[in-house]
Parts: sequence; structure tokens; C-alpha cells
Amino acid sequence: MSRIARIIPVISLLLTLLVAGCKDDKEDKAEIVIAGEVVAADETEIEVGIRANGTWVLQVSEDWVTPSSTFGDGDMEIRASIMKNPREEERVCKLTLNSGSATATAEIRQAGAEPVSMSSENSNTNEEAMGLEIPRLKEGNYYVQHYAMIEEEYGVNYSIEWNVAMKHAEWVAYTFDAVTSQQNVNRANNWDVDYDLPVEMRVDNTYHTSDGFDRGHLCASADRLYSAQTSDQTFYYSNMSPQLNGFNAGIWERMEEEVRTWARQTQNGKIKKLYVAKGGSLNKLLVNFKGATKGMDGVYPTTDSKGLTVKGLPCPAYYYMAVMKETEQGYTAMAFLVPHDDTIAASGSGGKYTVADIKKYAVSISKLQEEVGVDFFCNLDDEVEQAVESSYDESAWQW
Repeated sequence: MSRIARIIPVISLLLTLLVAGCKDDKEDKAEIVIAGEVVAADETEIEVGIRANGTWVLQVSEDWVTPSSTFGDGDMEIRASIMKNPREEERVCKLTLNSGSATATAEIRQAGAEPVSMSSENSNTNEEAMGLEIPRLKEGNYYVQHYAMIEEEYGVNYSIEWNVAMKHAEWVAYTFDAVTSQQNVNRANNWDVDYDLPVEMRVDNTYHTSDGFDRGHLCASADRLYSAQTSDQTFYYSNMSPQLNGFNAGIWERMEEEVRTWARQTQNGKIKKLYVAKGGSLNKLLVNFKGATKGMDGVYPTTDSKGLTVKGLPCPAYYYMAVMKETEQGYTAMAFLVPHDDTIAASGSGGKYTVADIKKYAVSISKLQEEVGVDFFCNLDDEVEQAVESSYDESAWQW
């Protein structure tokens, strides 16, 4: 064997060892370092350590966690913004880091919120329920605020007071301003249970099937088209009420359209803010009802002697809207109280409901309170509240 032939295997072995050594030095690495086990329920920020030998991409499973960076190169310290947890249950967000062939996962766990307390005097003393749109809370009910990203901030989309015994919203409440009155998305029909309610309080689609009634929105989906998130939240079953189709798609829909015309005035400055509370009369139910027209599911709608549907949900005999506008001149309010009736005639051409049709059901806030047993706009100063509730002026509104 020649000298060169003897040297070549040695050189080959050295090169193999060198390559292997270099590969070990540059082996793909991925690691996520999070300080602490559980973060507080309040809005906060935490540090997240990224450990990687090369470029990396970070993914998060929940929209309530927003990292300051989702990609980078090499080791890096980033921050994660965490929204306030409105639920009483702990929640978890999974983080996934990919760097080359290496993958790492970690969890951010956030504690649940403290239960909302209801005072024995039914007074809105907690800071969660101090919005001017929020009616007075009732003892024994459960109060929930649904949060969403609004102009890059975490804000209230709408609120509900859940009547635990009746499995129906006592009311829903929300506001319109120049931002939330915008229509940026289309209706998506993403029906879901309300995960902000405790498990034992939740209702699902089984409560709304084969009963002859529509799944009638209380907070209309068209009222929260600012974003996909604000829209999707209106499809929680906690926001649904058993409504006759002819009513839901008739006079009720026309009233909702009128409220949205007022909401759009926040965009031209004529109205600074519009406050809305809506619901059904849980103190007055539609008892022993037998519908003459089948619902969209092909079933005749009926209720029993207690005013319950075949699935056990209360069916209100009336529906209402309490609306208050804030302008440079102060506050002005009025309400609508309309029977849950699918035979209300439309006076417009082509069977369309007119302004005159809905004005028939206009009442003062005081009158509405007497009829449905709910105290609206209770967070106003007493003197202002009395003036706002005692009467209404149709001419103060642009129809």
C-alpha cells in the first residue's frame, strides 16, 4: 500500500470527526423559560425567555396572551401581555416554540377572577357593574362581562345578568361609541356555550332545538360587528331567548335597526355615547301558548302553564329595549316595550315596518321599570336618573 493510500483513511476519519463536532456545536435547540407557576387574574405582563441556536417562531393558543415578539434569532427575552381573566375558573394558554428541527412547549396559567358579589341591598357597589348601561343587579343572579379587543385595548363588549333559576338572561347591556358602532365584519353564526358562566349554569343548543322558536338574540349580532371576536360573542346561548320567528324577524328586528341608526350618530358626533339594555319580561311569561305557525324547525311553538317551552326555557310575554344617549346637552332616554306576538301588522308597503309602527311601543323608562321589574340606568346621579326616567320626548331622537 502506498503512503498516500495509507493517509487518505486517516484524513477521512478526521473530517468525519470534525463535521460531527461542528454539528454538535450547532445542534437545534428550543426552550421556553417562564417565571412563576400562575399569574394573577388582573391584566398584567410577564417575562418569557426564549432559548434557541438559530431563528425561531413562537405561537400562542389563546388570544388573551399577546407576546411582544413572535419570531427572532437566538436567545431573547420577550414580554407577554395578559388580559384580565373575567372568569372564576383558572385558564391556560399553550406556547409553542419552533427553531429548526427543535420544538418546545410551555404553559401560561392565569388564576380565575374573584366571584362578583351581590349586596343584600341589590346595589351596584362593585366596580365591574358601574357602567351607565348596567341595570341594578339582583341578588341570586350571576353577573358576567364579556371582554374583547377594542382598538388594541381589552374592553367590555357586552354584559349580562344571568337568572340562574330560569336559565335565561335577566337582561343584556352594552354601549355604542364611534369605534364600537363600526361594521368591520359580517355575521358568522359561530354558536357556542358561554364559557364565562360556571359549568352548572350553562345552556347549549339542546335547549333551543325542536321547540318551534327562534334562537332570538338579545344583544343583536348586527350590533357588535366591530370585529370577529365581538360578533362571535353574541352567539353565546346565554344571549338567546325563545322568540317567535314572525316576531324576531319582524317588529323586533325593525326596532333593532332603529337603535343602530342612533348608534351611527356616534360617528358624526351628534351622540357621544349610546347606552342600551335589552331583555324579555321574565316576570311575565307567555303561558299556555299554542302557535298557529310552525317555526323554522318545522315545529309548532308551544308553552306550558308556567310559560316554559318544551325544553324548559322561560318564554317572555314581552320584550324591551331601554336606550339612553349622551350628548353635549346631557342624557336623554326612552324605551320600547312590545308584546311577544308574531301577528303584529306592518303598515309600510311590501309588509315593511315603519317608524310609526315602532313608535306605538315607545314608553318612558319609569313605565318600563314598572312593567318588567328591572331598575335601569341606576348608576346615574339620582337627580339625573329621575329626570331621565320620568318621561321621554320622541322629537329628541332622529328617526
